[in-house]
Amino acid sequence: MRFVREDLIDRTYFYLPFNIPEGTKRIEVAYRYSPGDQGDPNIIDIGAFGPGPTGLFNMEHFRGWSGSFRNRFYISQDDSTPGYLRGRVESGIWKVILGLYKISKTGCDCEVEISPLPEFEERQTAGSGHECFSGVASPREIGWSRGDLHVHSVHSDGNNSILELANEARRRGLNYVAITDHNTIAQRCEINEMAAHDLLMFSGQEITTYHGHANVWGNRNCLEFRCQSESDVSLLLGRVHQEGLVFSINHPNDIGPNWEFKALRGFDCLEVWCGLWPRLNFQSLEWWDMLLNEGNRVVGVGGSDLHEIEDSSSTDGYGVGSPTTWIHADVLTSDLLTSSIARGNVFISRDPEGPMLNLEAWSPSNDKHAVMGRELVSRKHEPIFLRLNVRSAEGGFARLVVDGRGSSIARIDSGDFTKVWQLESGANRYCRMEILSKDSDPDSNDKMDQEITALSNPIYIKRV
Repeated sequence: MRFVREDLIDRTYFYLPFNIPEGTKRIEVAYRYSPGDQGDPNIIDIGAFGPGPTGLFNMEHFRGWSGSFRNRFYISQDDSTPGYLRGRVESGIWKVILGLYKISKTGCDCEVEISPLPEFEERQTAGSGHECFSGVASPREIGWSRGDLHVHSVHSDGNNSILELANEARRRGLNYVAITDHNTIAQRCEINEMAAHDLLMFSGQEITTYHGHANVWGNRNCLEFRCQSESDVSLLLGRVHQEGLVFSINHPNDIGPNWEFKALRGFDCLEVWCGLWPRLNFQSLEWWDMLLNEGNRVVGVGGSDLHEIEDSSSTDGYGVGSPTTWIHADVLTSDLLTSSIARGNVFISRDPEGPMLNLEAWSPSNDKHAVMGRELVSRKHEPIFLRLNVRSAEGGFARLVVDGRGSSIARIDSGDFTKVWQLESGANRYCRMEILSKDSDPDSNDKMDQEITALSNPIYIKRV
């Protein structure tokens, strides 16, 4: 097969049908393509559908995806290449799906080899089919739960197994980890088989379109990722909400990949902090403030986007939980954790050690209180008070942000710091808190001079 750059417009996804006869026990697929030119590479992704419809939002027969990370895969009843759903190899017309991510101006030659095998030595594993549902940690009261909402494993382009990621999360003191592999939920089966009582591991999907990425947590079926337009994503968003799940835009900045559907509204969360803070996260933060000022109540979350455990002997620097998303939940289960995210009582810290913060507001006029993610109703001319408590940030700065603008800065002079602010009467929409490192210049106009070490979610203000 030969592809040219114009194919990116006409047929971004190419389907190669092949017949699987009755009695086939295993399918093996390998592919190769020409590399392209220096600075103008070819990148072709690969996946597979079993017999059945393959149109947009027909994902029932989708069997897996490996992007361009692997050049071969197999599927059988009791085993499969990571990223692919093991299960019965049905007879009929299967399809290899090729995603034309990048095609050089000189074109791309691609070959695909498909081998149906009638017999082979099966590796016995727990469970079968693709009706696997992830296990959860034993329900227990938790309060603030710290974890990572964006981690990759060998089931997509990560270099670590689920077990290795679990052990590293335990070592760093996390309560939960979401394994969000690209365009697959094959990791669910493995998570189910090793469900632990001391660490909640649950799966999600990084919906990896060619126009930006988004996370959904807890989906039991693979979600559509072949979205090419805002209307496609809007339909996907509706289906995610029908399942009672939340939709979170990932790393919307120039390092990203950026989110190109910036006019879309109605999503639940925004990954305002991805990886280490200097990775242009200030751009994501600026878009978040723009959305909040429009009146969109979008929850800010963080995630490491980890693809490899780098140094297991260190608790500093980049790793699982860099950054850490703290979620307030009464009980630690995947469903309750996800619903707690949607409520917005969430903050983000540089790592599992903190800083920890809590922000609350109250109105003396009606003695009402609000925590992060909630709304405080107050009379138009009555003041509102905000109380910040932050730990493990001594020497840094606390910056109060009201309607997207920094309104007050305080030096944090103790390891357990508390300060109260008063918001005067006005038409404020929301307030949130930023904690800056001690090496930051809080007065600088250069965002790269300001390293954020913790972020609160907003408290919304309604004047009546």
